[in-house]
Formats: sequence, structure tokens, C-alpha cells
Amino acid sequence: MTLRKPLTSKLVSNRTLASICDGRVRLERLPTSGIISARAWIQGKDVRKSTGERTLAAAKTVATEWWQDLSVRARRGEHLHSPTFSDCATRFLAKRERDADAGLISAGQYRNLRQKAALLAPLLGSVKVADIDEDTLERLRAKRERVKTKRGETLTNETLKKDFVFIHSVLTFARDTMKVLPFVPKTPSFTGTKALVRRGRPFLTEAEYKTLHQLAKSHAEEPDLNPRVRRQRQELYWFILISVGGALRVGEAESVRWCDCELVTLNNGTETGEPAVRMLVLGKHSTGGRREDAYVLFGGVYAYREMLAARPETAQDTDLLFTESHR
Repeated sequence: MTLRKPLTSKLVSNRTLASICDGRVRLERLPTSGIISARAWIQGKDVRKSTGERTLAAAKTVATEWWQDLSVRARRGEHLHSPTFSDCATRFLAKRERDADAGLISAGQYRNLRQKAALLAPLLGSVKVADIDEDTLERLRAKRERVKTKRGETLTNETLKKDFVFIHSVLTFARDTMKVLPFVPKTPSFTGTKALVRRGRPFLTEAEYKTLHQLAKSHAEEPDLNPRVRRQRQELYWFILISVGGALRVGEAESVRWCDCELVTLNNGTETGEPAVRMLVLGKHSTGGRREDAYVLFGGVYAYREMLAARPETAQDTDLLFTESHR
């Protein structure tokens, strides 16, 4: 801990009322409000705290307690001037939001980062980044391993690894951009007993999909629905057909505009060919706003033709194909 030497007469300004704690803290009266503040030098930086008092005796008591608390924290090795993980994560997300606006990352990627930040905030938010070391990260993983999902299952190693990918990104940002961290600690290993085990993405069987298909269709065709509900249910039915027919993620389907769609015929070796809808989508890893080709087949072609027939006259080519959120 680096402490300032006792104040000399040369350092005392007209505003300085007194020096306490062996000259390590000086008391100053603010000219605008008359409130007395305390100022000290610790860990290489000048720090100030308002005592909230106007009398010298009361201000001395508050300032002495403040200095003693700082001294104890410094002796424990705490980095008093380091920003918290939450502070760094906020600036990191602001940077990634600008990247999303510029098309450098997709909106889905930015949304995932925000969700991960909200999830980890209660666990690391108030911790100073300079105090995060390998032991801190190991304890965090042990804590996350005990978390249960809504189904009562423990978190998979894939989910845990995504936690630490986000943490590593924030700490790297703190080191390289904010310049407040000398090095990034090593993240927990996911090898051996902690190895990632692919469990596969859950999917519907053919029978389950048929049930979903019939349920969505029957809901859209229910009588006596008000126009808004009928429109939402009809669009959801089309959304299911197009997403399945094109193997699209939800975010990819939501990104499609009218101008991104084209009815085509695929050359499959027959005279007629297979009808399809060529769509330009913003994929999960799309960068720079570049869209990727996707081809919708089978029921998705029927759904797109139905949507074309029901397209409002006021719809613009740059309008989204799906106006409702079906997430």
C-alpha cells in the first residue's frame, strides 16, 4: 500500500481546514455548499469523499472511519480503484451494440450477450475485475454447476463454457480497451471430467411435428376469432411451415423481408423440378449485414404462396415477412 507523506505547509491550500490520520487525510470545505470533504492518497491515486458535515469535529469522525476502512481494504490486497465487472460488462455491451448497428455481428448474437450479462450480473457484478483470478472463476463454476434448470436438470458443460466465454471476452475488453487490467486470468478447463459432451439439439419426431402442424392449423381456422387473433394465428401457422421447410432458426426466419424472397424451381434431374422459395436470411454468424441463401421446400412453399396472396397492398418490399413475434 502506497501512502502519501504527511502534508506540509506547501501542500495546504486556502480551502484545507485540517489534516488528520498522521497527515494522510486532509479536510477541505467545498466553496459552493460549505460541506467538508476528505481527500487522501492511496494505491497511487488521489481519492475524495464528501463527509456530509459542515462542522469540523463531525467531519473528522466521518473522515477517520473512511480512511480506516480504506486502509483495511488495501492491506487485504483489494484493488480500490479497479472498476467492477459490471462496469466493464456495460461498456463491453455498448461496444457490441455499436457493432450490431454496423452489421458486424447479428442482432441475435448481441441479444445473447445481453442475456448472458444479465444472468452473470448477480454473481460477478460487484466484483472488481482486478480481483478476479483463477480461484474466483473456479468458485463461480462450482456455483453454476449446482444450478438447476426448469426441468430440474443441472446445467450442461456447454452452457457453463458459454458463461466463461462471455467472462473472458469482458476481461479481455477490460485489458485491451479499457486498460484497467494487466492480464486476463486463465478460465477453468473443460477437459477430462469437465469435458463437453454433446447431447444433441432437441427435436420433434415426425408424429410430434404432425401434431404441432394440425394444432396450429386448427387454431388458425377456429370460428369467431377477432381479426387480430386470427391474423396472429394464421401467421404463426405459416411461420411453422416456412421455418421447418427451410430448416431456419427463429431469428433467421424473423429477419426475412419481402424483397429477400423469390419463387424458384430446383433442378433435381426431372423435367419439372422441385418448387422452392429462395430466401436471403441473416444467419447466426452473419457479419457485415451479409445475408445467406436458404431454400424453403414442401409446406413452406405453400405457406409463402398463401402469404403472397394475403399480402397487404400497403406492404413495402423492405417490410418484414413476419410482423408478429413467434419466439
